[in-house]
Amino acid sequence: MARSTRPHRYKSVPGFEVHQVLPGTELAVIGELNVNTISVVRDALSAAIDSGEGELRVRLHGAEVIDAAGLGVLVGADRRAAKAGRHLVLTDVSPRLDRVIRSTKLSRVLTWTTPPVAATA
Repeated sequence: MARSTRPHRYKSVPGFEVHQVLPGTELAVIGELNVNTISVVRDALSAAIDSGEGELRVRLHGAEVIDAAGLGVLVGADRRAAKAGRHLVLTDVSPRLDRVIRSTKLSRVLTWTTPPVAATA
């Protein structure tokens, strides 16, 4: 199956963006990830999973996961990536999302990193 080299364009939702940092390898999500924005993220993740190989990193530094739908789209993408022989890694996860992942036991399913803590003098 031939892969498209055209850049993907995602629906516009005010205050929410998904950027391809490295096509097929890394995405950045900015804004509230909730029931109103999951279709944009799902489309972007699906395209990235289909257009790359190996690890797929999703930067969440500028994102806030607001509801269960937001978590669900990340879990669904993780499963889809695994079926495609890829590994989804959430990067720059906020302390709040880190707590949610741990408390909901999604730590058994998802792989994530938190941003390094700045040293204080």
